Amino acid sequence: MGILSQKPAAATLTAQLGAILGDINKLHVDIATLSESAATDQDHHRLNVWRSRLDSALAKEMKLRAEIASAIEHERLAGLDKRWDAYVAACERKHASGDKVDTIIVTLLEVIEEHRADIVESERLLPVRGADYRSELQGSVLSYAFDAARGRLQRDVTIRSIGDMSREETAIALKARLPKPQQDGPIGVHEQGGEPARE
Repeated sequence: MGILSQKPAAATLTAQLGAILGDINKLHVDIATLSESAATDQDHHRLNVWRSRLDSALAKEMKLRAEIASAIEHERLAGLDKRWDAYVAACERKHASGDKVDTIIVTLLEVIEEHRADIVESERLLPVRGADYRSELQGSVLSYAFDAARGRLQRDVTIRSIGDMSREETAIALKARLPKPQQDGPIGVHEQGGEPARE
């Protein structure tokens, strides 16, 4: 793994290839020019030296091209590896938030059961049921809770608050309650026979 990480980058190798190609082009020109005018042993010796250098440069070119292809593939795999690592890290965060959702759902259901018990108890304790009173929450609080959650996810501002609905039901139920007699006000006069006096 350490050896792979020390490989030259494709850009570095490409720069080296550019230099080699420059040398190759120059050697081609020099060899072609001298070949037309070579007359002495020294000229032919120089041609042999240049041709040897050209062969060496061409071999380096082939080697560099192979190394560049390998480096590009190595970098591609390294980049892919980083993307996989980033994906795994994102999934770990996703799992954690999913666990939070599960915890909240369990808590929500527990609170709904508590609210249901409170509804049942308040209904049991209701002394008089007015003609216009009906508890919508008693049988549908779970549906209302799911609707409220979905509405908040969809930014629906028309979703009614369960707490507000509970208060509205209580206000309607309390309409059936008779007003308390005032302690400091005038006491009603009773006619003989014990029935309340009529005004």
